[in-house]
Amino acid sequence: MKKLFFKYIKDVSFVAACGPPSGGRNPVTPRLFRHFNMIWVPQLSGTSMQRIFASILSGFLSLNADAGLSIFADQLITASVDLYKTT
Repeated sequence: MKKLFFKYIKDVSFVAACGPPSGGRNPVTPRLFRHFNMIWVPQLSGTSMQRIFASILSGFLSLNADAGLSIFADQLITASVDLYKTT
């Protein structure tokens, strides 16, 4: 009679990456996808990111009563774009 041997694994994270199905890659089934959280990162140009970050920041600063923060807006946007590109 064969004995069953079980191992309990705790606190494990799986990280996976996949591309669109083509060139030998098969589509991934929804049954497998349900076990993962999907994160999409679009490929944007630097000018597009600056425009997006500027519109978000200008909306935030228009709600903020402190006008002293607006002088740092350009530096903050440039730093955010650089950080995004680095990561």
